[in-house]
Amino acid sequence: GSFFFLEMNTRLQVEHPVTEMVTGIDLVVAQLRVAMGEPLGAEFDHIEPRGHAIELRLYAEDPFQKFAPSPGRIGFLRWPEGPGVRNDVGVYEGCEVTVYYDPMLAKLIFFGNDREQALRRMERGLRELRVEGIKTTAPLFRALLADAEFRAAQFDIGWLDRKLQSGELRPVEGSASEGGELGEDSTIEMIAAAIEHYERAHRQSALPTAGGGYRSRWHDAARRAALR
Repeated sequence: GSFFFLEMNTRLQVEHPVTEMVTGIDLVVAQLRVAMGEPLGAEFDHIEPRGHAIELRLYAEDPFQKFAPSPGRIGFLRWPEGPGVRNDVGVYEGCEVTVYYDPMLAKLIFFGNDREQALRRMERGLRELRVEGIKTTAPLFRALLADAEFRAAQFDIGWLDRKLQSGELRPVEGSASEGGELGEDSTIEMIAAAIEHYERAHRQSALPTAGGGYRSRWHDAARRAALR
């Protein structure tokens, strides 16, 4: 006789925020309700997706060195904000990224009325994003935004591998991320980040350190730079 096995994948997919953004349905809440024996709500009747959403998986990897792992301590962290931007994050400034766990740091989701608006918001979001202390896949996303085929959604399952192997995708010049040369826009962003860092340090400067003295985060940053 023959035996058939039915395997059911009951977990939420990593890309579930895209579905949530274009439907307005909280899939996590729905899953919990079903697990408690409740039926699906009326919001699942006649679902009509609206708009366009794109999700980026931000990994602690160097995308232009065959996605080599990049463990280390996150020294500075700033997430993008604003309309149509959603951050599902799992790290914080000061935390240690090790090789013992999944290297995904966050999922960045950008929503718009159409693909072009979602891409523009993604572009703005990547300009705002700053992760210092480790390499991330952010430079690859910036390179994709500069690619005409990607912007026109003209790709297939092997497209990214071909582009990387041929060298057509490369770090965007003038990017402020991960040690790139700073352009004018990036310089302005750096100044804004420095002001924010300065104000945050002053708010915390009145807090005593473990040794009983007072030390701001500017002092810590200068000390780390001197030790390099």
